[in-house]
Amino acid sequence: MTRQLVEYQSAPLRSNDGLTYGERVALILGVSAGQVAKTLVIDCGTELIVVIAPADREVSLKRIARTCGVKKAHLASPAQVLKATGYRPGGVSPFLRGKPPIKTWIDSSLAGHDAIYVSAGRPGAAFRVSPQELANETAARFVELTGN
Repeated sequence: MTRQLVEYQSAPLRSNDGLTYGERVALILGVSAGQVAKTLVIDCGTELIVVIAPADREVSLKRIARTCGVKKAHLASPAQVLKATGYRPGGVSPFLRGKPPIKTWIDSSLAGHDAIYVSAGRPGAAFRVSPQELANETAARFVELTGN
């Protein structure tokens, strides 16, 4: 499978419907929320890590810190995200064109899907891609990122 651009009516970031942004995007695309991935940038103190995880799961910063070999990890600041990726938080695409490589991890739960949807770097657009192709194109490895 090669990655395919999918355009859709952009979902509001915030709403009173009780759904997360990722859950609203999943409804629009007609897929499970576990197939819609969020791309986060995590500051591990000594380096930034791009983390790709299902929209319906919470990323464990403790687990990420352990995997990084540090005591604490936290979300990178908006300035760090923009400088490292060229994207603003909330619209980070894992395909970082023209930027130096950043270590990328994909939550292992995504590996079980034939296709997942990741941000294309702008509202109302996502790439449909197989998890393995995403890993190959971003030089990512699969890691348990959600849970305790």
